[in-house]
Formats: sequence, structure tokens, C-alpha cells
Amino acid sequence: MSDSGPIIFFDGVCGLCNSSVDFFMRQDRAEKLRFAPLQGETANQLLGESDRTNLKSLVYYLNGASLR
Repeated sequence: MSDSGPIIFFDGVCGLCNSSVDFFMRQDRAEKLRFAPLQGETANQLLGESDRTNLKSLVYYLNGASLR
């Protein structure tokens, strides 16, 4: 996977998280953000276990580093 921009990881089964992603997508007119569920393959490849299992927050990932 290329590291061409920030990824926001979110709980893919959480309604509030999905609503947050919808909001971010509407605000991101330049389409620089990417989104992926914490339960998905991209999260498995890029995030540590503690980031993937904490489903109570969004995880911002950029240049190999994550921020909750």
C-alpha cells in the first residue's frame, strides 16, 4: 500500500463513527483523506494491535505514525 496521504481508521460497525467519516468526506473537498475500518486488512498491515483493538476512537495515520 502506498503511503500517499493520511488515513483515518474508524470502527466499521459503529454508526457514530460512520457518521463522522461521512462528515469528514464532505469537508475534504480536495480528497486528501483516505478512510479504512479498524477491522480491515489495511489496519492489520499498518497499525499495531493496540490501535486496532481500541474501537472507542478514530486513529489518524500518516507517514508510518498513528495518533489517537
